Amino acid sequence: MERVFRQSGGRGCTAGKLTAAARAWALARQGRTDARAPVGIDADLARDFEDLGVRVAPTATSGEERFEVMAVNWQSVCTFLDVETQWRAAAGLAGLIWLGLDYAGVDVVLRRRGLPDSVFADLQVMETAALAALSEGAP
Repeated sequence: MERVFRQSGGRGCTAGKLTAAARAWALARQGRTDARAPVGIDADLARDFEDLGVRVAPTATSGEERFEVMAVNWQSVCTFLDVETQWRAAAGLAGLIWLGLDYAGVDVVLRRRGLPDSVFADLQVMETAALAALSEGAP
């Protein structure tokens, strides 16, 4: 399932949206879907519910998961995607252990683009959320 980030003009709590964007990225990187996300109801599932005596209308699904990014977060999310090659990981017997972003590499990107310190703070919020998602199910 392909994830598409799309800019929106909404307003709201930016830290929560950044966390959600980082979680979506981390799960997509591992080829997983978010088990906490609502499940769409297709025709087969609606029939199963009907067999139980419950009438449920199928929901339209496009097969593509979209994630809207608020305009105020757009620069931070794009920068997070730009530094995705700067993750540090260690290989062990249990698989990859995600350590976090290489701040030296991230700093080069931030300085070369002349980005403000607030973007780095946003990246740290996103890094924390991504680390949590990347570590889910790890031994």
